[in-house]
Amino acid sequence: MRFVIRIVASAIALAVAAAVVPGIELTTASLGSKALTLIAVALIFGVVNAVLKPIVKTIGCAFYVLTLGLIALVVNALLLWLTSYLAGKLKLPFHITGRGHHSGAVAPYSATGRYSGGRRSASTSLWVLICLFLARASSQSATRITWEPAVAGPASG
Repeated sequence: MRFVIRIVASAIALAVAAAVVPGIELTTASLGSKALTLIAVALIFGVVNAVLKPIVKTIGCAFYVLTLGLIALVVNALLLWLTSYLAGKLKLPFHITGRGHHSGAVAPYSATGRYSGGRRSASTSLWVLICLFLARASSQSATRITWEPAVAGPASG
């Protein structure tokens, strides 16, 4: 039962990430196919995490200590990117495009508490969600900033 709950929680987190974070594409038309795609991607993500994450944590233990665990967001982002690659190989309509946005996608997933073994305090989850919204706001403001040259008026004289 815990396995099913984890897969559903991951699928919901991926749905939130696909809805909020630019650069995450879920290109299906119907609601049922979106749900099945998200469950399949959550399964792939679970397998990738189960196989690779312990290895990465063991090898990069010093980075976890040095960054006080914040490197986990980067590791999860890279694992999510690998999941997107594998989903593409399996012809699933889930893709992460562009750089920089995939790290924001990890925030809803991290807020579910999976990468800490299910033990997550409310303040940490709130912090992760605040980072997600700040990343979203900064990506929106970065696309709105434009430079327009000053137009000189008619010379008076």
